[in-house]
Amino acid sequence: MSQGQGGFSGAASGAAFVISVVAAYLLLPHLFDATWPWLLDYTVRTYGPAPLSWLALAWKAALALLTYNIVRSLLALWVTDLGMRLGRRFIKRMEKD
Repeated sequence: MSQGQGGFSGAASGAAFVISVVAAYLLLPHLFDATWPWLLDYTVRTYGPAPLSWLALAWKAALALLTYNIVRSLLALWVTDLGMRLGRRFIKRMEKD
């Protein structure tokens, strides 16, 4: 059995999850509208009309997962960078004393 996350780590993970889901929900229509004509044209030219019945759903799922993972990764990078900056500031302050 794995150990649970601490207070800050759990809160940061929960906030990153919520923000990533909201970002995927809000950005999905814009990303889909921008990429769908190209994907539709490419699919019809390459594979014919057979995959068109499920293509829109699969593309929306792929875009949602991609958006979610990118936003979550950027938030983790930002939190890590913030932690490193605070740590450096703390070490510098300790060295002065």
